[in-house]
Amino acid sequence: MNRTVHPERRAIVWVLLGLVALVSPIAACDEEPEPSGDADADGDGDGDGDGDGDGDADADADGDGDGDGDADTDADTDADEERSAEIDVPASDPHLLYTGRFDQSDPDAPRCGWSGCAVTAWVDASSVSVIIDDLGGENFVNVVVDQGEPTVLDLEPGPVEYVVADGLAPGTHSVQIFRRTESFFGELAMGDWTLEDALPLRVPQVPDREMVFVGDSITCGYGNEGAGPDCAFSADTENAYLAYGAVLARRLDAAYTGIAWSGKGIYRNYDGGQDELMPELYERTLPRDASSQWPFSDEPDVIVINLGTNDFASGTPPRDAFVSAYLAFVERLREVSPDAHIVCTNGPMLSDSWPAGESQLTTIRSYLQDVVDARLAAGDDRVHQMELEEQQESDGLGCDWHPSVLTHEIMADALEGPIREALGW
Repeated sequence: MNRTVHPERRAIVWVLLGLVALVSPIAACDEEPEPSGDADADGDGDGDGDGDGDGDADADADGDGDGDGDADTDADTDADEERSAEIDVPASDPHLLYTGRFDQSDPDAPRCGWSGCAVTAWVDASSVSVIIDDLGGENFVNVVVDQGEPTVLDLEPGPVEYVVADGLAPGTHSVQIFRRTESFFGELAMGDWTLEDALPLRVPQVPDREMVFVGDSITCGYGNEGAGPDCAFSADTENAYLAYGAVLARRLDAAYTGIAWSGKGIYRNYDGGQDELMPELYERTLPRDASSQWPFSDEPDVIVINLGTNDFASGTPPRDAFVSAYLAFVERLREVSPDAHIVCTNGPMLSDSWPAGESQLTTIRSYLQDVVDARLAAGDDRVHQMELEEQQESDGLGCDWHPSVLTHEIMADALEGPIREALGW
């Protein structure tokens, strides 16, 4: 994976990607949606992923059934369209697809704070640049062209224009900016795009599935690119793109939303405190802004909860207290997402062998089963427990004993089959 180097005295960072045009036809969508914050482009802030504001899922517009919306050729180009030397695209353009939670109160600078938030454009241009304002000053993003190997941008503080694709062959290409780093590194604000030797932006290809992953450092991809358990965690070792949730969403052709923060729990946090637990943070559009409330007008297909690792960090929590807190959160999820399948799973860092005598992995699984049983007794058969196995040192370890990239793949493997079966995917 290449990392960009910022040349001295230049504000533009060149990302050389050596791309090849794709060759199968792309079908035009029958409507042109407007932007929003969570897996949609309809500008209504509902994140419904359908682009028409009606809550219905749209079909994969490229016609290949993979849900990736990958543009295949320039078949959507009208015969009378002419290329322009330069096209300026505002951040509010309805052809930009924002996924994850974005605050769009300022449509010219949509902001996101959760890891995994992304914006994607479908372009027919030789070169693409975009302005990104790193309000925290320590964030990293991936640039992904045509779902190829990501290129990493180490963002500079403040608004900077980055060349994110250059030397593109004629034809339609997808260009995605994906946030790798988590909430405590500060917010990003997306700015305008510039296309060179270009046609106007192509129609966005909106996935017809949406998955939300609620978790802690594991879901963030904390330290997954670190050299080992003794490495010092830093922003460049964290890659949400290779965390199990984002990996699984791509496999299932689903839009990804991550709601995760290191150290957080559902009953208590890593430090044993109960300040800003994940159920409280789940309500927010911007994780560090308590006044920024998400409208919950979207309807995800699946919500995966991977919480509990931090609750057990200071010893096994009382069954009644943990199950009660977890059940209350599931009931809130059901209130705002009436039809979603809710998956309760355990973190792979928990073990039956450590701390000695606590059998924490077996214990949390029994707690989660209590939650599932309680919901089933209430008539809710769309709450499931899906187990993850303890991570193995032979599969590598990330910083501070967190899952490695390989372990995240194994986690995605473990969840993929049961989710496909539960939803008929």
